[in-house]
Amino acid sequence: MISRHIFMVYMMAAVFGLAGCVEDGERGATGATGPQGETGTRGEDGQDLLNSTIKLSHIGRYHSGQYLESAAEVIAHHAESNIIYAVNALSGKVNLIDISVPTSPNTGAEATSTINLAADVLADQTNLVDSADKLGAANSVAIHGDIVAIALESKPKQDPGFVVIYSVTNGVPAYQRAIKVGAQPDSLAISLDGNYVVVANEGEPSQDYTNDPEGSINVIDISGGIASAKNTIINFSAYNDIEVTSGAGETAVTTITAAEALLDSKSRVGARAQRIFGGDGQIAKDIEPEFVAIHPDSKEAYIMLQENNAYATVSLSAEPKLESVKGFGFKDHMVKGNELDFINDDKIMLGNVPLLGVYMPDGADTFTDRRGLTFLVTANEGDSRVYPDCASFGYPTASDTPKDGDDECLDSSGNEIKDGDIYTDELRIKDADDVIFSTAALGGIFADQNDMENKEHPMTLRSFKIIKDMGIEATQAGTPCTSVMEAEPKEDCTYTQMYSMGGRSFSIWNAVTGTLVFDSGNDFEEITANILGPTGFNWDKEQHVAAFSRSKSFSGDGTFSEDRSTKKGPEPKAIEIATVGSNTYAFISLEATGGVMVYDVTTPEFSKFVQYINPRDFTRDANTVDGLAAVGDLGPEDIKFISASESPNSLPMIAVGNEVSGTISLFNISIINQ
Repeated sequence: MISRHIFMVYMMAAVFGLAGCVEDGERGATGATGPQGETGTRGEDGQDLLNSTIKLSHIGRYHSGQYLESAAEVIAHHAESNIIYAVNALSGKVNLIDISVPTSPNTGAEATSTINLAADVLADQTNLVDSADKLGAANSVAIHGDIVAIALESKPKQDPGFVVIYSVTNGVPAYQRAIKVGAQPDSLAISLDGNYVVVANEGEPSQDYTNDPEGSINVIDISGGIASAKNTIINFSAYNDIEVTSGAGETAVTTITAAEALLDSKSRVGARAQRIFGGDGQIAKDIEPEFVAIHPDSKEAYIMLQENNAYATVSLSAEPKLESVKGFGFKDHMVKGNELDFINDDKIMLGNVPLLGVYMPDGADTFTDRRGLTFLVTANEGDSRVYPDCASFGYPTASDTPKDGDDECLDSSGNEIKDGDIYTDELRIKDADDVIFSTAALGGIFADQNDMENKEHPMTLRSFKIIKDMGIEATQAGTPCTSVMEAEPKEDCTYTQMYSMGGRSFSIWNAVTGTLVFDSGNDFEEITANILGPTGFNWDKEQHVAAFSRSKSFSGDGTFSEDRSTKKGPEPKAIEIATVGSNTYAFISLEATGGVMVYDVTTPEFSKFVQYINPRDFTRDANTVDGLAAVGDLGPEDIKFISASESPNSLPMIAVGNEVSGTISLFNISIINQ
């Protein structure tokens, strides 16, 4: 690839010409003026070659008044009524926020500003469900024209969920029907032509890991009307019957054969020996569809399989089908430009260390550039699997003082249990007591394993979390090395490579081939370091809510610090692609650190940073509810673009839904020239 600087030299040569080597001779006498030629035809208008760019300005914020309740996690905009529909996840409702005056977003009376999904589904005469107790969280919302589709999981969420569809008339949503889909519908999108609702059913296991449904995808064809919608479910069961087991009893070893070809080497299918992650080893249960992005031509959908580091391509037609599963591959943090901060020490130090980042994108979007090429754009968050996760599983133990980040809770029988006691795929390097790290794994940075774990080593990885079941080999062939049901790898096993969760970046991929076209490298950490400094750099999204543990009674001291460097860094979460003026831009939210990154992706290969804006106050002591309200936006989870033609103030804008703080922020977009 031609470097940017060399490319510019070539362009200057083409525009201005380069001096030749032939000397000029003597100039002759000026000849007579010739006759006037015919007027030529007018050429096509050229493109403005000025680098137009944009600037975001924060103009308004809606406060739900709910913190740590996922009260504004996913959002969608209904243009005609200037209403934002916000998923209030835990309540199982959707709130309607009026942004007609974008500087003062607000809701009206409860009866007119809230969709009660459970009440509407229960009132349906199709006998879909017989009790509100069997309906769980609302997870996603999408709008096309006057059609609103909402993803609603069941209780328990391992049961089949629903897509609940409404139509809007004069700004008022009216229930149409509920359609049963797979377990835990987590994300949905409506195609640009309005014909298809595509649903990613994550199918996570229960917290005690006794119930693990298959992940799946639903394609709901509404081209013939909602009443006659055609519902197709696509699963991954074809991947299951491809295991080969040798031996018996304690020496039995299960290896994956065809799966490695179907889920290519750029994917992640878990431990190659003994089990696939957990449960009964079925790959279809291991696959967890996370997010839906649809091709601009509405003929294909791309579904992120986050924990599998892959994406599924599904055709959208009268007979939808799974076309392929492609892996994203890995990011080499030893390469210049891919440095990361890997120590929680309240200092900023980005360096190259021997880690391969597993992209594991969450949010994604698509766009077609001026050449007619289509690209898939991803926010490379990363994700681990930890069961139980005490924040969602139980309550603080009676004997301990509850605190933010408490990793102990009570199970359904009242027994004390800790995060990951049942199942975990992450490992802090200092806890790898019996395993060996090879010379290759140490990457020439460390003399030996002790050197890597030395607190005094400037590049120590002692506290860094790696993926436990990747890059590990048995010293004796046929010996299982890891089980996600055990805290540590077995003895006599060697890490030949260390894998980290996420890419700490956003990436642009050729949507057809899956080829990486652009990655933002270490930009996010460099930019946040320069703008925020140590106060705010790689802070967690919940550091301002230390006062509100699950018991809502703990009072912290208001002192916070760097917390994410040993894990996933700033955590790119959501991404939205939009055209403003003549250029195409990517808006990427950082879930942990907060704020929105803006990049010009008009020419994908040469994407460039434009702006970082973060309406979070890192200096506030958040020991009261009022304090929490003052810190701004925490945990930006979703971004939606609102064009100038659909905006209440006739300026393009973005809306950002913030999971932790329960807020929605509005930003105007101004076009400027450099």
